[in-house]
Amino acid sequence: MVPVDSPFRGTGDLLQAARAKPGSVTYGSWFVGSPGHIGGAMLEQGAGVEMMHVPYKDMGQLYAAVANKELAWAFGSGGSAGPLQRAGKVRYLAVSAPRRLAGFPDVPTIAESGGPADFDLAGSVALLAPKGTPAAVADKIQRDVAQVLRDPEVLKRYDAMFYEPYVLERAEYVKELADETRRFGQVLKRLNIALD
Repeated sequence: MVPVDSPFRGTGDLLQAARAKPGSVTYGSWFVGSPGHIGGAMLEQGAGVEMMHVPYKDMGQLYAAVANKELAWAFGSGGSAGPLQRAGKVRYLAVSAPRRLAGFPDVPTIAESGGPADFDLAGSVALLAPKGTPAAVADKIQRDVAQVLRDPEVLKRYDAMFYEPYVLERAEYVKELADETRRFGQVLKRLNIALD
């Protein structure tokens, strides 16, 4: 997302400005090591540019900074930055996924708008149980959550926030988590970010 009157009309414009003046284009995130920070670093690496990361303490401050033109851009979802977008304060430049979103059919993907062809940054929320939880209990929790996520009322709430229910079997989630750990871990090492 960018300020509503940003000169950037697509990701290509933003990256062209970053190439012209390395380190001058600013992007923010809700903290160092957040998905927004990692995504920005992935975009820099994928496009071969250098931008300036500005971490904030929370999303509200971050999105207000974009709306007030203190930052050139930030990642924001329909749920988190949607109120500012609907109020005409920010505009979505691109979707950080391999395909357009149903709630924003006119917003191109990063690749469609001049960014790296393989860019994909998605967030998810998981329900985890303590290590040693019996498999039968974990399986029942998974089935119950999957059933709730098929409920029409729950789906309406997800749609209102522009989120998609994403239900995986435990083994599928373990594999996806390992894949993301490798992918994001490379970026974290490059940025020299570690848990304190």
